[in-house]
Amino acid sequence: MATNPTTLVAAKTTGVPLASFANKVLRMEPEQGLREIIPEVMAKSWLVFPLFLDGRTLAVAFAPRARAGRREGRPAPPRGLLGLQRGAAPGRDEVLPLTPQPKTLPYFDLILEGKGRGDPAAEALSRYVHWGYWEDPSRAGGAEELQAAMDRLNGLVVDAALLTDGLSLLDAGCGFGATLASIDAARYGMRLTGLNIDPRQLAVARESVKPRTGNAVEFVEGNACALPFPDASFDRVTAVECIFHFPSRFAFIKEAARVLKPGGTLALSDFVPQDPNAPPSWLGRWLGAQVEKGYGHCGDGWPEGDYSRMAAKAGLTVAFERDITENTLPTYPILLGLLAGTPGPKAAALRWGTRLLQWSSRLGWLRYRVVSFRKP
Repeated sequence: MATNPTTLVAAKTTGVPLASFANKVLRMEPEQGLREIIPEVMAKSWLVFPLFLDGRTLAVAFAPRARAGRREGRPAPPRGLLGLQRGAAPGRDEVLPLTPQPKTLPYFDLILEGKGRGDPAAEALSRYVHWGYWEDPSRAGGAEELQAAMDRLNGLVVDAALLTDGLSLLDAGCGFGATLASIDAARYGMRLTGLNIDPRQLAVARESVKPRTGNAVEFVEGNACALPFPDASFDRVTAVECIFHFPSRFAFIKEAARVLKPGGTLALSDFVPQDPNAPPSWLGRWLGAQVEKGYGHCGDGWPEGDYSRMAAKAGLTVAFERDITENTLPTYPILLGLLAGTPGPKAAALRWGTRLLQWSSRLGWLRYRVVSFRKP
């Protein structure tokens, strides 16, 4: 009986020449082994590991064994994962100009296009648009749990902001306004401001978020790296799973520090590579570029170093940091299941990017962290 061939995608690493098959697509029958199709890579000097097997696509990343090493039996992380390293970076090898923040992102295109036509992914992401949190990931269920899980993750960031009644708060990258809606429902005497660069998201937020008596809510179009607010305007700033889309993490943190009042708090969640202080590798760049095809622009990477270094340069201190990677992992199969029936190239790119993020997270290369900062 005939079998479908599998597509084999090769990726290379920084400064290391690969055989002529590198960056080419090879066809192989499922019964063929890697030793038969790419014998050069199976030599002792190479480390080979699959990204995942999905239908007819087998993506394989290659790293020199001597350089890669092992950590708990796993391949070493690709330095600079999701960090394309644009912008000034003292001591870094490469400096690229900052890329302006685009107003639209491909996955928001899918969500907005799918609203009202019964698309499962669009319906599931009609309120929150971020990962979920499971206290016990081993007991995670299916898509019916996603809304509650996203609400729990949102709550972790809001709790890290140390809210009390009567505060002014800016939610940067506010999406459809669900974070502000949750705060409005729980707090009184709040002045809540949502900021987003995409007017389509703001239109949905204005329509869906109606403040209760005693609170005020407004939505403003603007760039998170050039906040359109005076100094010392807010008691709190939040950014739930969006800072990686901004042109520069550090530029946003500096702006957040500027608009915070003394004693104020910035709280955010973010995907963080295992070592943000390391220069980027070719594999890290490749992974980041592949993820961007489905998720859109992912900022300038980590040219200023990790959050502790950025905080010090911006006049802030890191007050709290928690790694919740393991608690977010059930998000991946749920998202992939929801996207399975969504047609078109944007959905295909989003599925591919989601699988790469899943793989990187399960290997420990990419971490999911909740971080808060304090302004003196």
